[in-house]
Amino acid sequence: MVEDPGLSEGDKRSRLAESLAPPALSIYRKAAQTLGFCVSAEELLSQLGEAFGVACEVEDLLSLFRDTYQEAGEKPSYLARLEDRLNQAVQFGGVPYGDIDRLRLSQYVRG
Repeated sequence: MVEDPGLSEGDKRSRLAESLAPPALSIYRKAAQTLGFCVSAEELLSQLGEAFGVACEVEDLLSLFRDTYQEAGEKPSYLARLEDRLNQAVQFGGVPYGDIDRLRLSQYVRG
């Protein structure tokens, strides 16, 4: 979402804020207030990353995505799990933005 050229910075910041719950929302608001109105959504996301950190390495996130398969009898919720894991890998630099669709499709076919 942060890299989507079709959204204005204001829309990106709004969507980011809407997706957060406390305590992340509190940190977001404090960072927005400290950094000023013109701060980018990417910078705010970076501030959240610094506050909470990443619990695993980027390679682990990519491996987790590649090890995501549809379980027997599982409904389309598999796609939501797959998308969440792909987004995590992209967010922390494990997947180049241009490879997202290719990886999503290949994992869907495998899964």
